[in-house]
Amino acid sequence: MSTRFFSEAERLDAYLLAYARRRVAPDVARDVVQETWAAALAGATRFEGRAAPRTWLVAILKRKIADHYRRRVALPLAAAPEGSTPLDPERVTLARLELEGVEARYQALPAAARAAMDGCVGERADRGEVARRLGTNREALRVALHRARRLLRGADPVTDTHRKAS
Repeated sequence: MSTRFFSEAERLDAYLLAYARRRVAPDVARDVVQETWAAALAGATRFEGRAAPRTWLVAILKRKIADHYRRRVALPLAAAPEGSTPLDPERVTLARLELEGVEARYQALPAAARAAMDGCVGERADRGEVARRLGTNREALRVALHRARRLLRGADPVTDTHRKAS
């Protein structure tokens, strides 16, 4: 392989790592980027060249980050501590209470934010399509999604601070 390939790969790797560090814990970022490279190499024959390699890699990275969060959410019930069972009643109750809190915050979202979340997250529709359906543009949709996610996590979307649980 050429020197140009390796220099381009190093540049892309640095970009992917910076991208991942903004979205996951720093100690997890490197693992997610490595999973991205592995998936890219495994699927290289399917790369049609319609997008830039960086765009293609970022799309793979986004899916790997989503997979990371899905595993993290599933882990508390699946991986029981030593000496307990996966269906430890206390853990199940805590998980149920946490889900009820998220559900309550979801129901309290403004209608537009809930529609944005439903379209982009629930239906996994293209953001451009969701923006057209909602009669807005992609940037306004991005802001609505950001604020909705902050509210779902219990943070104030304007000040970016977490609210105290009551």
